[in-house]
Amino acid sequence: MIESGLSPTEILSTLDKTLDKYHIHVEIPDLYYATKSGRVPKILGSIANMFNLKVIISINKDGKGIVCRERSMKQILQRIEKSHEIENYVIVHSDNLQDAKAYAKAMEDITGKSPVFINEVSSVVAAFVGQGSVGIGYKVK
Repeated sequence: MIESGLSPTEILSTLDKTLDKYHIHVEIPDLYYATKSGRVPKILGSIANMFNLKVIISINKDGKGIVCRERSMKQILQRIEKSHEIENYVIVHSDNLQDAKAYAKAMEDITGKSPVFINEVSSVVAAFVGQGSVGIGYKVK
């Protein structure tokens, strides 16, 4: 956008209009690290860990982590299949390539497309989500 000559105001306006097209859902098997970082309220983390619940988090428009109403990535995949035409997607994981490949296969079955990439997350992200997490990021048409 810069190269095409748009002003900073025009760039921000364009980005604001496209934000709704981007989504991410991350399955976190243990909320210990997310709670320690302050991204997830301590009470929620305590309850989830007490019952050994996996949690799906997303990011709202304000950039804050939110807990999804879906309780599994399978439910997320069903919602994606019913409600979105996916332009492209990526899979990220924290030392969980096996599940990352399984979710990539499920997304390929839904979209007919391979992921743009499957990558391990950075150490900074891993410190927030913990080991074993898997995320699906996608753009809708």
